[in-house]
Amino acid sequence: MTQYEVEGTFIADYAEVSYICMTDRKNRDAKARLGLFVFYCVIKNRKKMMELSELTAISPVDGRYRSKCEVLADYFSEFALIRYRVMVEVEYFIALCELPLPQLADVDASAFEGLRDLYRDFSEADALRVKEIEKTTNHDVKAVEYLVKEKMEQLGIGAHKEFVHFGLTSQDINNTAIPSTLRDATNDVYYPLIEQLVAKLTALSKEWEEIPLLAHTHGQPALLSLPDWLFILPISGTKCSLPKLSVFMIWAHSVLQTVPLTFVKHSDALYLQCFTSFG
Repeated sequence: MTQYEVEGTFIADYAEVSYICMTDRKNRDAKARLGLFVFYCVIKNRKKMMELSELTAISPVDGRYRSKCEVLADYFSEFALIRYRVMVEVEYFIALCELPLPQLADVDASAFEGLRDLYRDFSEADALRVKEIEKTTNHDVKAVEYLVKEKMEQLGIGAHKEFVHFGLTSQDINNTAIPSTLRDATNDVYYPLIEQLVAKLTALSKEWEEIPLLAHTHGQPALLSLPDWLFILPISGTKCSLPKLSVFMIWAHSVLQTVPLTFVKHSDALYLQCFTSFG
């Protein structure tokens, strides 16, 4: 049977069961459950049939524009979000050790770099392991926590693994991980591209500054102008907007976070400051 024949059979069965449910009050509940099961089969079958492509992607970002936006997968994909969550869990645990929390005073500081390698060398296999754990936990952040604990066992510091995620909620992790993805994507991808654009427009405005052209208004020829005027506004506007965007990103990063976590960049190293008070 073809895909459409299979789906047609399921849909026909579902329609028939739905009709019976409406007309047969005696067995309505049992048949309603059967109807829902058939409908589930339709959706499940459709999901199996459709593979990800430009045509089946939910968003044009992953569809027609994938080739232009693929670099953003390092920041906004499911894989990236898991990696950033691992980073938050690891850095938080290290911060607890550096307080020091009495129960973690005997953790050897030499283990910290090995812990940081969990997110610095995060692999697709690690992400798949998180998704496998999630099938049991049915909770994405909890699955990340369990992965970190597994890795700590391998690093020989499993005795302290119960202090991973200590005193935190899932939103503490998300509200730190997600702004971090925005910060890094802005600094690593967006700013460099904007700077390249400004440099190109500036070069063109100087190259063409003495070439006259016929300017238009509302689609009608208007007056003679010079190309450099076409670049002055976008160049100056962009240069003025970048500092504002930087300030906005700092503001958004602080607002979206909830105590106890905040990240500060200092001397090209990322430090986690813990503001939680352990009485």
